[in-house]
Amino acid sequence: MGRKLFFIFIVILCLITIVSCSNNKEVTSEDIANIRLELKEQKEELNGILYTLRLQNKSRQIIVQNNVYLSFPIKVVNETRGNDFKIEAKNNKLNIKPGEELLLTVFTPKEMYKGNNNIDITEPDIVRDI
Repeated sequence: MGRKLFFIFIVILCLITIVSCSNNKEVTSEDIANIRLELKEQKEELNGILYTLRLQNKSRQIIVQNNVYLSFPIKVVNETRGNDFKIEAKNNKLNIKPGEELLLTVFTPKEMYKGNNNIDITEPDIVRDI
């Protein structure tokens, strides 16, 4: 009986050690706020508009998976509202380390907005799913 109790004690001690030494840090709202995403450039091209976005990971966490989208607000009388239609940014990657910066691009062909006065292409919404 004594050996069984000793074995259980050692297993519990090992589990406590493993759990307490874990490197997983809890993600806080401050970490999320320190992931910066901004529109760096908007360039009119022959076939459409090229948007360049800058993503800066100023948090303490690695961004394991990151999805960034650009969407155009819908104009309504005296205001705008969100638009569920969105375009995914290119040049994205996995495992973005703290302090790392990425330049992402979104291309919008003219056919998407030409002649459509109901969307605001000058002030796009940048949406991220992290």
